[in-house]
Amino acid sequence: MREAKKALTLSLMALCLIVIAAGCSKDVENPADAAVERSEAEKAAEYAVSVKVGPVVRAGVKSTIHAVGMVAAINQAKISAKIPGKVEKVLAEEGDRVGAGQALLCLEKVDLLLTVRQAEAAVSMAEANLSKAETEWVRARELLETGISSQQQFDLAKSSFDVAEASVEQAKADLGLARNQLDSADVTTLFGGTVIHRYVGLGERVNPGQPLFEVADIDPIEIEIGVSDKRFSELKRGQPVTISVDGYAGMEFNGEVKKIQPSIDPMTRTFKVTVGVANPEELLKPGMFARAEIQIDYHENALVMSRAALLEEEGKYYAVAIRDGKACRVEVTPGYRDGDRVEALDGLVEGDQVVLEGAYALAQDAPVQIAGE
Repeated sequence: MREAKKALTLSLMALCLIVIAAGCSKDVENPADAAVERSEAEKAAEYAVSVKVGPVVRAGVKSTIHAVGMVAAINQAKISAKIPGKVEKVLAEEGDRVGAGQALLCLEKVDLLLTVRQAEAAVSMAEANLSKAETEWVRARELLETGISSQQQFDLAKSSFDVAEASVEQAKADLGLARNQLDSADVTTLFGGTVIHRYVGLGERVNPGQPLFEVADIDPIEIEIGVSDKRFSELKRGQPVTISVDGYAGMEFNGEVKKIQPSIDPMTRTFKVTVGVANPEELLKPGMFARAEIQIDYHENALVMSRAALLEEEGKYYAVAIRDGKACRVEVTPGYRDGDRVEALDGLVEGDQVVLEGAYALAQDAPVQIAGE
């Protein structure tokens, strides 16, 4: 009986040892499995490509036409003298603002004043002769009516009166010409503007038609640009235009479309468009090279991403979005392009992160890691 109990006890002890050993074996295997899992995760992280991304957001975006042109004054002319003479006074300098009819220089007037006085004297003499001739004509008519004078004497008196009358008209015309010559000694401008060139100096002799000054009205100014025939139908008068020039980096000037030429230039296949720009401070100068951006339309609440995220392949457009830590290649339809931004009409949703650099090299579902995270 004791032997049977002893055997049973030994059997139970052996069974316990087996159970304990199995438990220990299980405890040893669990850390190994965890290590394998951690290794796979580390490998996935190791092979993930670091990418720079940008968000897809809601924002306003505009459709524009870009063109270039030259700044030009609405009125610009070279001013010359009507008569020859010597420059006595220079009354304007380059950069001066002048009004319509303002004198820019004066020629010597001594000889011209003498000519005027001589013409005035000639008028007085002619008028005196006319008065005498008129008296004789009236007397000859009275004598003819009383029969004392002959018709021949009357006709001679009438002829003398006509000659005297014509002499007065001639003298007055000469006086007008002399006064006009005197007035022409003051060289003036027909329109207001800014003196952009002075070609003459004090004491110089000048001739009619010789350029003495150049005056330009530069407020407002105009810019003529060429627009492709592909976008001509989008143009309308009054559309806002943003102007920039190299001389004022970072500064923009506001204008609008004033004129659209209805015929195309067969050489350039462009339409000439005239843009008007207010220039109260006269910062824009004739001859400056200008860049124009014509705003055609505006979408207020568009889905917008960086233009760097837009890919093109075989006429189709794509973007690579990051979803669940993987690269997801999405076909999109681009809308308006506004500077470094582009409108996405479909394929993306607000809040998406899209790859900005290296997207072409990413395979579909490739593991990625956002740079900086």
